[in-house]
Amino acid sequence: MAALRSAPVAASPPTRAARTPRILIVDDEATLREIVADHFGSVNYEVHTATSGVDALTSIVRARPDVVLLAITMPPMSGVEVLKEALKIDPTITVIMVSGASDIAVTAEAFRHGAFAFVPKPFDFRYLLHLIAVSIGT
Repeated sequence: MAALRSAPVAASPPTRAARTPRILIVDDEATLREIVADHFGSVNYEVHTATSGVDALTSIVRARPDVVLLAITMPPMSGVEVLKEALKIDPTITVIMVSGASDIAVTAEAFRHGAFAFVPKPFDFRYLLHLIAVSIGT
């Protein structure tokens, strides 16, 4: 009896649950971006950063992050504008809005357009880690 040989099976890309979670940090404040990136890199996230809304949208297309930490106030695109476009690109992305100002109207608008959460600056990294873990189911 001849041995059965199976054709090689192409490896499928890892599911989100099976790979290192990807996070995109979008803020025009370089120091804040670096601190947050260093922190999440140290706890085993694949970290990407963007300095503007346009850069963020390019990164979303290329990197397909699981979570986006998105500043509400950035020139020239607002965080809410970026949020709307990001969710058109990938509706499964979790977007967490961050801001040093507490503008209730803008926060409410972000929630209406699909933001997962709002976190005021300065934020507690333990809370932010928990929030991200809950949002991506880890």
